[in-house]
Amino acid sequence: MVLHGNVLSRASVVLYSSGTGVVSTPTPLWQASPDAVLEKQTLGGTLRVVAQDDDMFRVSVNLKSAIRGRGAGDQYRQQQQQRMWDTIIIRDDSGRGFGMLLESARILPDRPIPGIKDGTSSSCVGSICNEGLEQSESATQENPKLVPLFGSVSDKLEAMRGPETPPTSASSTPSSLSSDRVKVKVNGRLPDEGFTRGELDALCDAVAATGLGSCMLDDIDRGFIERDPSANVHWPIVSIEAGSFDDLTAIRELAFGHMRWMEVNELAEGMGGPSGGGIFAPPSRLVDTRPSPPCMGIPWGLDRIQRQDVPEELSGEGVRVYVLDTGVTPNSEFGTRLLDGVNCMSGACTPGDTRDDTGHGTHVAGVIAGSCYGVAGGAEIVPVKVLGSSAGGYDAVISGLKYSVYDLQRAANGDTGGRTDGSATNVRGIINMSLGGPRSAALNDAVKRAVALGVPVIASAGNDGFSNACTLSPSSSAAAVCVSATNAMDTAASFSNVGSCVDIWAPGRDVVSADYRNEQGYIIKSGTSQATAYVAGAAALLMQAAPHLKPWEAVGVIYNAAELLDLAPDTTRRFLSLHGLLAALDGLTRGGSGGDPAFG
Repeated sequence: MVLHGNVLSRASVVLYSSGTGVVSTPTPLWQASPDAVLEKQTLGGTLRVVAQDDDMFRVSVNLKSAIRGRGAGDQYRQQQQQRMWDTIIIRDDSGRGFGMLLESARILPDRPIPGIKDGTSSSCVGSICNEGLEQSESATQENPKLVPLFGSVSDKLEAMRGPETPPTSASSTPSSLSSDRVKVKVNGRLPDEGFTRGELDALCDAVAATGLGSCMLDDIDRGFIERDPSANVHWPIVSIEAGSFDDLTAIRELAFGHMRWMEVNELAEGMGGPSGGGIFAPPSRLVDTRPSPPCMGIPWGLDRIQRQDVPEELSGEGVRVYVLDTGVTPNSEFGTRLLDGVNCMSGACTPGDTRDDTGHGTHVAGVIAGSCYGVAGGAEIVPVKVLGSSAGGYDAVISGLKYSVYDLQRAANGDTGGRTDGSATNVRGIINMSLGGPRSAALNDAVKRAVALGVPVIASAGNDGFSNACTLSPSSSAAAVCVSATNAMDTAASFSNVGSCVDIWAPGRDVVSADYRNEQGYIIKSGTSQATAYVAGAAALLMQAAPHLKPWEAVGVIYNAAELLDLAPDTTRRFLSLHGLLAALDGLTRGGSGGDPAFG
């Protein structure tokens, strides 16, 4: 079998007999390292793993030897030897989930079979049959090499077609769409090293020349900051739109050797919600809305994390928080600290309308940096609109991440980027992602790259009621800080997701913040989105006080400063504490260390 995906992380091979229910002893794939060979005895049989890199490897299982395993009597095993094992299972041992593509699988004989020549005889045994099989296949059909593709296109095509109805005219309606008429968008993963802007331009020019599709590029993609064609491309993901599924197959063949894999984004027409492959903002429960008198007291969430203990001069000033969300509408909570943002809904970020469609982004931004109800009332907010009224594509979210990192790097170089809002240029930054969707290798890779380029990413665990946060993105990214929500009783909020991917807890039930419908108004909502915003605000305070910290160092300080609460099984005990953060900052000024959260 030839497999693609991040399966090496924590997965095992298991043999199974559907007829008898017998299961073999699992053999862990993760014991194999790149360029290594693992030979492991499995029920008397040999499993061989050859790891080629972190997303492709080959697995070979000696099925006949394996059937001598336990689970049935000797006489029964002898009688059923040739029929026992009929299923090979790649099992998730991590609890985090993984992406996997089976590129090819062959069952080869352990005794000679006629009809396939190996060069010396008219029969073959075992792996020597590979050459004969390949020759036989190539003689009868084309077998092009394709870039591995993750995700299901067929599901999205079926959703677009709707019920089967015959077309009534030459102009088809959406219910009669066929696979060769529905546009397909994918996010392609570029090589890690040595891929230049010139090579990217050449690849995208070749795709465009076919007339089958196009790369969704902007100036940031073409070399990130560098303009030299020989400079390496630093951003790993490029979106491609194909005219049809068949066109995508041709593009995958053209791009073979230039991209590591592709992942289906969503139909160009847009598919909302997690089941459709889109990104969704975790829902927030509306409790109340009204005009707000000036700072009516400290909300329970700020009180619980000890915001009142923070000195006035520590406000997040000089820190810029990029809010990837539904947009942010002006409110008295922000004043002049709401900066010009970008709209990334098309898949490319451009200056434009960043007003909030639903109130979600405005509320989140207020929790982060509102002057009355926010954690870091001196931080700047940059709206990065990646979600519409209900959803947005992975390409939009990835572009929002890319823009945020680029804008911060540009600011660090003294370039205001044409800003007219008078914002400071020498700033530190944080990315807040109070959103979630189906687990995505592309989105997780983009988060990992953003952190590697110096920007911490704080992400929501999701609101599926004690479901596993590891099944979503970006919460499953090891590079993101994944946040779950508590209520005022110091228990886990009933809607909050849990699991090994959760890194820290923060208040998320009945949180007061800015309302998008009234510039003087406030509203109360609930969700892991709000808990995420609390942690992002705390990170802004820390980055003001200790701007020298790298992202993983800053996160380590927050983790080490946390309270410890028992909130959910198999989930972290860390709970956000500003009191602990202040003590950690005191240690840092005296030469202490923030620790290392060991990002994966």
